[in-house]
Amino acid sequence: MSERTSENRDQLAAHAGQQVNPRRLPYPNAYPNGWYGVCLSSDLPPGRVVRRRLAGEDIVVYRTRSGLLRVVRPYCPHLGAHLGYGGAVDHENLVCPFHHFAYDSTGACVRTGYGTPPPPNLKLTLVESCEADGIILVWYDVKGNPSNWKVHDTVPSHLQPRTCRTYTLRDHPQEVFENIADRGHFGPIHKTILNSFSFEAPDTETWFKASWDARPAARTNLGIWSATNFRVEVEGQGLGFASARVVIPKLGTHLRAWAVQVPIDPTHLELRIGLRVERIFGQIAPRLLSRLIDRAFLVLQCKDVARDFPVWRNKIHQPRPRLVKGDGPIMEYRRWVRKFYYGELETPHAVTDNGDRARTPVKNPSDMT
Repeated sequence: MSERTSENRDQLAAHAGQQVNPRRLPYPNAYPNGWYGVCLSSDLPPGRVVRRRLAGEDIVVYRTRSGLLRVVRPYCPHLGAHLGYGGAVDHENLVCPFHHFAYDSTGACVRTGYGTPPPPNLKLTLVESCEADGIILVWYDVKGNPSNWKVHDTVPSHLQPRTCRTYTLRDHPQEVFENIADRGHFGPIHKTILNSFSFEAPDTETWFKASWDARPAARTNLGIWSATNFRVEVEGQGLGFASARVVIPKLGTHLRAWAVQVPIDPTHLELRIGLRVERIFGQIAPRLLSRLIDRAFLVLQCKDVARDFPVWRNKIHQPRPRLVKGDGPIMEYRRWVRKFYYGELETPHAVTDNGDRARTPVKNPSDMT
């Protein structure tokens, strides 16, 4: 059996829900390095504890009473209780449900449940985290290295998302964001005609930017929203965070949207879609109605994104795509993603937009630091 046939077989097995060795999947690492969005900041008020899945393992996310965000590995180093099941915040400490051992914001054990001195050097393992655009992000690096870049805010605090929808998909973070560079899919999938399209993804940067002017290919069931031109400007930061500004000039409407994702195992991810209406019909939405308007537009946005789901859930990664003019800057995007993996990577044979073929073995910049 050829290497390529074996590779496709493993991807198809993953689609069927079968266990697959991550080393057999067509990516250098099962999980790209980077920042991944696990929930909205508004979903984690002071005193709340939640558990999330990241790269095949649980993490525990909590906020102290003073508002400090902390993310830790889930198991108490005392006797192994899972802190995401019954763990509680006591002022600035996270308290284990099993024996009430308390850990401060540095991870150090500061109290036992018996009133006895805590064991020396008993600590939780902290996981690097941050907040941007009102979204809680957690750092992942396959080698355990600390972050070497940050996600920056793209909106002021009053435009941060207040609600989102979460989807669990059988896919990989690289594949989801590749859709942004895939100019050719907008017509067949989203029924959209592009009047212009641009894409920028410098090899030396952790961001990419894309923009397009478009119009619906035909009227849909969205009424007046389906009959006018619109402009989209996207900024991606790594493979876990993307924000967009959508402008509908004739209707005086400006929207902010987010797509954040987190790989939960080698073949599945959680995708969170958030949205905030900045202006509608040229006006700032009345405060009492703004949440309802946000939710209404979020439904429309998710309906459009969901058009991709059947393809994402059932496609395989083609490491050597036979691209044609009109596909868009897919290979530029794939060159850009190399920095989020360790190891020798290769830009395989492909037909690019100008008809050229290229094969460029490279050393991943992550291995040079």
